[in-house]
Amino acid sequence: MDTTVRRSLTAVAVFVLAGVVASVAWATIPDGAGTIRACYSASDKSLRVVDSGGCAKGEAPVSWKQNAIQGPQGEQGNQGPQGDTGPQGLAGLTFADFQGDILALDPVIGGGFKSLTCPSGEKALQGGWYWLGLDGSSKMDQPDVESFPIGDDSWGFAVGANSSYAGEFLNITLACVNAN
Repeated sequence: MDTTVRRSLTAVAVFVLAGVVASVAWATIPDGAGTIRACYSASDKSLRVVDSGGCAKGEAPVSWKQNAIQGPQGEQGNQGPQGDTGPQGLAGLTFADFQGDILALDPVIGGGFKSLTCPSGEKALQGGWYWLGLDGSSKMDQPDVESFPIGDDSWGFAVGANSSYAGEFLNITLACVNAN
């Protein structure tokens, strides 16, 4: 078969297929006037949307507009009966203690580590720290301090070895909570 004839037949087939798809899409729901038609079955309370044709025996035809004007809001219904009391909720968090200490950094290399632990039965919520005596110093901007939880009742504080911190002090704190 000639290449030109094959291309022509392919183009005609694609055009026909596009026309079929477009006509199916045009004849779907809602119709051209924006009406949606359905059949309601009272026996099983089902609603079946249809494109055309009638409803089956035992079904009632219903229709509505896709873009109809909204009606007014209905009246408020009566208040329902009081519901049953729900179960007791979980206990929330209550602050228990604040732990605090001073982390003295190594006098030669400047690093150090210390942990704080909450009293028995309490959980660690948050650790905090600040430099003592370095107000306004550029050393305060150095990102060499790490603060992290250790289990659920302790918090660790670490300062990387940096001789510019040699002999400095870090105030460390731990907020503890009662959590059941």
